[in-house]
Amino acid sequence: MPPKQEITRKDMLEAAIRGLRRNDGKLSVRNIAKECNCSTQPIYREFGSMEALQSAVLSVCAEIYQNIVKEWMQSGKYPLYKCFGMAYISFAVQEKALFRYVYMRDRRSEDVSDDRKNNAEVLQILMDSLRIDEDEAYRLHIEMWIFVHGIATLLAGNYLDVSEAQISAMLTDAYDALFAKYKR
Repeated sequence: MPPKQEITRKDMLEAAIRGLRRNDGKLSVRNIAKECNCSTQPIYREFGSMEALQSAVLSVCAEIYQNIVKEWMQSGKYPLYKCFGMAYISFAVQEKALFRYVYMRDRRSEDVSDDRKNNAEVLQILMDSLRIDEDEAYRLHIEMWIFVHGIATLLAGNYLDVSEAQISAMLTDAYDALFAKYKR
């Protein structure tokens, strides 16, 4: 009898990402099992629950997103704060299914109390460059993020088709308008 093939946690998570991409952002243990050519049992044994699996998959998606952010930050193409917006939109374009899974799911039951902590780097960039306090930086960032998320969602949904230059110009317009408000 041939030896049993060992399916690792990494294999399962890679299969989950492939499955999300193939199934338009829908996560399913059955699809992961199909990708791994196994039953659902090893997946449940590894993760214990659907919630634990979802958490692990979100972590992998976050790594993919952070790599895109890092590329934009290192490119030197735009000011640092703008790079965050461009990276977010790029993630929506390059990884539509993963973007939908991460940012377009029902999040009402999630704790978002760490939002400022999670955005500390972005807030510091705004505070340093604009000489505003953390509360103003947070509000400015949230208002910009809503605008950026709107563009990203329209692109991820194939509703909008605009060039990088057009996106850059829109972000500059929105930022300049908000900056003028905070400058007053």
